[in-house]
Amino acid sequence: TSLAGLIEDLPSSNEKNLILPVSVNLNIASLEAGVESLGPAIVRVNTDDTFINAVVQNKSINGNVRYPRAHWKQDVASLVRIQSVDKKFFDALSSGPEQPQGNELDPRLLPPIDARVSSLTWDQLTLTDLVVRSSPSVAGLNIDTFGFAADNTQLIGEGYWRLKDPQAVNASLLNKHVSKLNLTLQSDDYGVALSNFGFGGTVDEGEGDVTASIVWPGPAYKPALESITADMKMQLKKGRILKVDPGAARLAGLFAIESIPRRLGLDFKDLVKDGLDYETLTGQLQLANGIVRSQLIQLNGGVGVVDITGESNLLSREYNQTITVLPRVSSALPIIGIISGGATAGLGALFAGGLLKAIGLDLDRIGLREYSLTGSWDDPQLTNVPFNPDRRY
Repeated sequence: TSLAGLIEDLPSSNEKNLILPVSVNLNIASLEAGVESLGPAIVRVNTDDTFINAVVQNKSINGNVRYPRAHWKQDVASLVRIQSVDKKFFDALSSGPEQPQGNELDPRLLPPIDARVSSLTWDQLTLTDLVVRSSPSVAGLNIDTFGFAADNTQLIGEGYWRLKDPQAVNASLLNKHVSKLNLTLQSDDYGVALSNFGFGGTVDEGEGDVTASIVWPGPAYKPALESITADMKMQLKKGRILKVDPGAARLAGLFAIESIPRRLGLDFKDLVKDGLDYETLTGQLQLANGIVRSQLIQLNGGVGVVDITGESNLLSREYNQTITVLPRVSSALPIIGIISGGATAGLGALFAGGLLKAIGLDLDRIGLREYSLTGSWDDPQLTNVPFNPDRRY
């Protein structure tokens, strides 16, 4: 019997039956999830007066769960303590056949959850001391806490997992789920933070906030990239983008910024020998249908002002972005001063709005450049193109 089957067979809240006493101690040659094997495992299950207790020891997941026997009362939290879990475990869970509509777990029947994960590994990303706490609601579960605090970095989050129509008023919404997370990542040194997450060598120093609101039409345990929608913002200051492989900043094309100074034909060697510094790095990104759209990412630093707009396709792994650069040369300083003073529009929008004419400058004097970033993530093409002040930003 699969673990998923056991969960599906749990008595519903209106049956009000205790889970029967259990005592199991197994050495399993192959722990299977979905249609994949996770290798050998030890599984121990028993009950006490309050909980059914399960311990799993496997190379992809190692931890224990205490599930309330009188779960329908929803007054005792399910306790989850995971020492380590990796992406292979989640991939295996999702490898099984697609569940028919209505066969998903019903969040309204779950007790409160108090979960702690000591180590979560997802490709290069490693999170430590992750905490999730939830409480029941009429429509499902409220995610009261989702996050971690480590060294100089903290993730603060909350959200929900609900049925779209818990009262079954609209037949078209029957058994349909929606999940949402609102997240804020704060750090006073993103260089250290990203190194701790497994992305060392991407940036140096930098402080500020990154916020995201993420929604997907399904259970909390089944986010799918192609169906996720998200709005993201970042406000960072006093850092440096290092000379890194494109893969470290693929989502926004930030890696291309590091190559801009030599393309300008100007002497910025002292500014970029250890990377490209910034006083401020701000941005707005949207994710939908597997495509990240950059409304505007703007870097203001020693090299000047750099804007990035356009798309990065996470499914086809391709770029379609425009990078506009205003070098920090004497003739451009009046405009850079205005931008540094708080202007948030793209460079093109400012020029289209008549800023150049108002201060008596022309494109040739200030050295404004525009680039097209296209092609695959593995072989991106950065091409100089004529600046178009009438392009929509």
